[in-house]
Parts: sequence; structure tokens; C-alpha cells
Amino acid sequence: MSEEKRSFSVSDRRHFTSEGEVRAQAAMDGTLSAAAPESSPAPRSEEEPTLDLVWLFLSLASQAHVCLGTIGPAGSPQAEPDLPGARALIGLLETLSDRTAGRRTPVEDRALASVLCELRLAFVDRTSGDKV
Repeated sequence: MSEEKRSFSVSDRRHFTSEGEVRAQAAMDGTLSAAAPESSPAPRSEEEPTLDLVWLFLSLASQAHVCLGTIGPAGSPQAEPDLPGARALIGLLETLSDRTAGRRTPVEDRALASVLCELRLAFVDRTSGDKV
């Protein structure tokens, strides 16, 4: 085999430098608009929910209520209650309560205490006289 020296060149095609500055070539090419990071998040519409810890607690609580059969889609027949599923969701909320203790805001504390109390009462009401 003959040893040939092949020359090649490497072009840096990144749009930003390691310091976060815009490269001149990217600005001239017009490719910057698609690749530029946004300086501020897009404004949320009023219809989008705020995804926070309270939202998580309420979401899990509503799933547990569906499992208990206390709420359901409007106009649909009530399904057979899924008591083990409801028990698991209540247990998940209790675990979240234990794991986030001392790190929640007062609003989050009240929301979690409220949904746990409501779910526990609904579970006891649903299972009174039944063996689970």
C-alpha cells in the first residue's frame, strides 16, 4: 500500500461559540432564526394549565375519584369501582406527602391535605361493609 497524505478541512458549522455568542456566518446565512435559543419562554395561553405540584395532586385525586366511582364522564354509566386502583393512588399521594414534607408551599400543603382527607373519606364510605 502506498501512503498518500490526504488533506481535508474541518468547518465548524455550529451557530454559537462556546461562550454563547452568535457566529458571524450563522447570522449572515439566515440559519440563526431556526437554531437560536429563545431568551424567554413563549407566553402561555389562558387555556393551558399551570403544571405544578398542586396540579399533580389534583390530577391524581381525580383519577382516584374515578376509580372509586364517585365521579365519571358526564352521561356515561358508572363503571364498577376499582378499589385496588383507588387504594394505590391514595397511597401514591401519601408517599408524595411524606417525600415532599417541609418543601411544599402553604398552598400545596392545604391542597394535599384536602385531597387526602376527601379521598380517605370517600374510600371508607365506598368500602364500608365491603371487604377489599
